[in-house]
Amino acid sequence: MAIPNNLIVTPSKGNNDTSISITSKTKPTGRNNVTSNITGKIVGQSNSVTINVTEKGKAEFVTFSGKDKTVHVGEDSKTIEITGTSNSSKLTFSWSTNRIGIPNVTSFKVNSDISATSGTAITGDPGATAQYTFKVSIVVPKNNTTDNRDSVLKVTCNTTSITDNFTISQMAGTPYLYLNLTGTTTASITIPQEGTSQTVKVLSNTDWTFE
Repeated sequence: MAIPNNLIVTPSKGNNDTSISITSKTKPTGRNNVTSNITGKIVGQSNSVTINVTEKGKAEFVTFSGKDKTVHVGEDSKTIEITGTSNSSKLTFSWSTNRIGIPNVTSFKVNSDISATSGTAITGDPGATAQYTFKVSIVVPKNNTTDNRDSVLKVTCNTTSITDNFTISQMAGTPYLYLNLTGTTTASITIPQEGTSQTVKVLSNTDWTFE
């Protein structure tokens, strides 16, 4: 029986008394342990020995991609994609802070082709046997304020103590000042002889003054 592809046996051949080393060729990335059998025999004979090998699975984890786990966006509305890696059976997305006012994340993709729901067990539990990639699409609304603003997306594994965070940083919107309607900068009023006050609606996202 051939040596399993996931293991390295050194040396794989020899004579008389010796010690052999068994190592993992590719460490398991799923949560489950991986079991294999290595069979040895006397050259030219049928009698055999068996080594049962258990490779420990990787502890549950989740991490967003990106060196600093931050994306910077302009003031206009934009759709962004945030990716990461995990082996959890369930991922839950929430906002640690959400000054931008982005809607809650309800769905995401696993390994590009599995549709998953935040807070719900992932179909087929791919993380049991190998780590997977996940992708979240987020629509960042236009910034109509004159302030820079941030939102921090938090992802939580099935084990709630394992989390990671990703920051969306949006630049300030352009200051504007309009009268009565968006885009209108001129208004005309007529004050009657008796002096009755007239109203002009001011539309703005910053401080303004009439002098």
